Amino acid sequence: MILSSDICQNTVKAWQLVGVLILVLKIIVPLVIIITAVVPIFNALIKGTEAEMKSSMMIIGKKLAAGILVFMVPSLIASSIKMFVGDSYKTDDIANCVDCFSDPNGSACKTHVDKYNNVDVEESEEYKKRKEEEEKINGGSVDTDDMTGSTSPSN
Repeated sequence: MILSSDICQNTVKAWQLVGVLILVLKIIVPLVIIITAVVPIFNALIKGTEAEMKSSMMIIGKKLAAGILVFMVPSLIASSIKMFVGDSYKTDDIANCVDCFSDPNGSACKTHVDKYNNVDVEESEEYKKRKEEEEKINGGSVDTDDMTGSTSPSN
């Protein structure tokens, strides 16, 4: 197991945010490539020189390569982690990170986020129960205005 703690479970919302940002980039990058590719092609067509056409095609090729990387890198990272962890992927804590990184709107990520939210609710309910038990033990509410450090029950 790569991570022995619940680091991914505790940061699942951040991984979901990173996944959403990657989705936004996957939409914006092709639009930027199309818009910025039209300008060199248009200039090359106007000038009509072969050298200008070659240079504009080189620029477009570099932009297309960068656009392909934007799509491939997140998928390659997720696939590599899944292969590295192996069959225990779904039971490991790392599934929280990978699922929300690769598909932030998917059902697996939503399950992890719901699980995280339920843990927060359970912890807050546990806190309330402990507080109630402390009040029962102390015989009521505790007087916090007492500066001597002793607690006295209020009636």
